[in-house]
Amino acid sequence: MAETEIIQDSAAIFQLLEELKNYRLPVQVVLLNGTFEGMTHVNGIHKRRGMVYFRSEFIQSLATAIGGKKEWQSRFSFFGKDNIQYVFRTIGWKVDSDGIWHRFPEIIERRQRRKFFRLELPHQTNLFLVVGAGQYKMTAIDVSIGGIFGELTDFDGPTHEEPPWNVGDRVEDLVLETDYDGKSTRISIQAGILRRLDAESANNKYAYAFEFVEMTKPVETALVELVYDLQRKILKERIRINA
Repeated sequence: MAETEIIQDSAAIFQLLEELKNYRLPVQVVLLNGTFEGMTHVNGIHKRRGMVYFRSEFIQSLATAIGGKKEWQSRFSFFGKDNIQYVFRTIGWKVDSDGIWHRFPEIIERRQRRKFFRLELPHQTNLFLVVGAGQYKMTAIDVSIGGIFGELTDFDGPTHEEPPWNVGDRVEDLVLETDYDGKSTRISIQAGILRRLDAESANNKYAYAFEFVEMTKPVETALVELVYDLQRKILKERIRINA
């Protein structure tokens, strides 16, 4: 079960929105009438007529879904710099050339399932790591913004008998490739550190857990979008099974 903390202090909420703006963290926005779901960024916080508003970037498809409404309800979800998920709902105010304006939220939910939110990946997901003249291939089992876990399944290069890494080793150039629903995704992480090594997994293969310690902002955005895509896929599958 996820642990949920309700944040009501306006200074703490303001700080979270400032973090979104300053670090350009990706934010998922959903119109509660079901006509739009996508990613955006917060690009401004303003006070007008005694009210505080935040502004997200202008997205034509979102503006079209809003239409001429004077008010609308939206749900926002994002992972903070602490790799914890935050969720809040608020009322939209207006759309103009500067962006899409929303009322300052009264509460934000802080949801922490564990250190990093993880998702089980599709079977067609591999992690590639280059070591010297060879390349290791791992079957990725699950992933989060903070790291990845997978089994060593193949090696293209010199023959080896022992696993190439020890716990605590830094590994560079991790490449995650996944293909599901006809959509191919390739994400290159600059560096990771091996945090766990299972000498024998259920399939008698070495299993590794890497923590991501270095990645560019576009890569972090792509990783967040992958996590959200998989969330939606898993949710839809559960709805289908339970229908």
